[in-house]
Amino acid sequence: MVISLKSATFNYIKGRIIDIEVSITKGIPSFNIVGLPNVEIKESRERVRSAILNSGFKFPLGKITVNLAPANIRKEGSLLDLCIATGILICSKQINPIKNLFNTIILGELSLDGHIKGIKGSIPIILDGKDDGYNSYVLSEDNYFETKIIQNTDINYFNNFKSFVDYAEKGVVNNNTNLRRDNSCNIVKDNINLEDVLGHVSSKRAIQIAAAGFHNIILYGPVGSGKTMLAKSFKSILPNLTYEESLDKGRIYNFTSIQENYRQPVFREVSHTISKSSLIGSGRENKVGEMILSNNGVLFLDEMLEFKRETLEVLRKVLEDRKIQLNKNNEMIEFPSNFILLGATNLCPCGNYLNNSAIKQCVCDTVKRERYINKISKSLLDRIDIFSYTPVIDYVDVGNKKDMRVTSKKILETVVKAREIQYFRLKKFGIKYNSQMNNDLVDKFCELSSSSKQILETIYRKENISTRSYFKILKIARTIADLNQSENINDEHIMEVINYRKFISNQII
Repeated sequence: MVISLKSATFNYIKGRIIDIEVSITKGIPSFNIVGLPNVEIKESRERVRSAILNSGFKFPLGKITVNLAPANIRKEGSLLDLCIATGILICSKQINPIKNLFNTIILGELSLDGHIKGIKGSIPIILDGKDDGYNSYVLSEDNYFETKIIQNTDINYFNNFKSFVDYAEKGVVNNNTNLRRDNSCNIVKDNINLEDVLGHVSSKRAIQIAAAGFHNIILYGPVGSGKTMLAKSFKSILPNLTYEESLDKGRIYNFTSIQENYRQPVFREVSHTISKSSLIGSGRENKVGEMILSNNGVLFLDEMLEFKRETLEVLRKVLEDRKIQLNKNNEMIEFPSNFILLGATNLCPCGNYLNNSAIKQCVCDTVKRERYINKISKSLLDRIDIFSYTPVIDYVDVGNKKDMRVTSKKILETVVKAREIQYFRLKKFGIKYNSQMNNDLVDKFCELSSSSKQILETIYRKENISTRSYFKILKIARTIADLNQSENINDEHIMEVINYRKFISNQII
């Protein structure tokens, strides 16, 4: 007799439904699992045996063969235990299951006493399973809080093998109060608000524009001017993720050990000592990089010019393509990598360049300073949208406990409104932000008056800016117009963008 049940495995963010085929025949007692299982699955034989016995059932004598189909796909993880144990009980006629069980995706790791433990990869499995037509799932109670964001899906949660067997026979789920408790994935982390940052009104406006249009930004200035604190306040003006973005975040974080609130945009701060593989990821080492973890959020590079040049150059292609491919198990997996690059940096090794103080003057010579700045290539600079100079704040601002001229609450409201405008304008083109517009969409939605065209033409010829920079100016101008609730881009919007395209020595990038 052969019993076939449904379970699943996953490869990074891709879930794959598989068949668990169980056969028990006469012969010398043995328990074999075939179908390219990894070590964790092979070890499930002892977990399954002990869980069945400790749950009050009999472990059948005979030759037990479990096949994981299709056999040509490598299976990973300990998530097949529950399905294998259920198949053995059905095949040995110890339980008579309901019909719906054979079309239910059964997932869970068993402990020796029959407790059902949580698994990794539940979100990508459910999302891809729904695409394949499966709408019924069984999971551990430990997976409740991470999967409750998924809508329109029949998911039943169980604490132990015995309670699941009762469901498998009767189709009835007993309510469990444990599902009402909180968990750490819903903890909201404390933010630094804009009003906590003294002064820097211009830079606060810059990060407001960046947040509204999903634009990359670099804050630069002398040491101690408040760049890092300003950058960390960026979190306080980011709207919550949409339902689709929450699922995208869940896909990525679900198989890591990092606990996150899936409804909030991520803010990943990385050190300048980070390696290229840690930034991108590695299929061989079975890890995703910071650029993938930052999807739909912010990747913050503090002390950006302290990073190695070859590490920074990794950003170029990703900022253009908004995706990363990793090879795992001879399969190319494509990850979304759509993030706001937020950089903060001094402009020389001593950190005092552009400091107007008569005491703290830059001691670096021109050659050393240029070598330091050139760690960011022209090609990478061309992919940055906004540059904002953060000077040492004035004494007038130092005395303020809170700078209430610009508050996170007010700025967040304007960012939400600007994003709504972009969404309704661009949704039929499959994008959400002005920064994602291609050249055709820029021509369509960024029409200029004759005077604005004259200003932009003058800048283009005088500064010899690139074509990419030209279109970036128009995209940012469109975002500023949206923040100002303006239907058209006017001269003031263009001039404001020009000020935010200036890097060192007022050079327009």
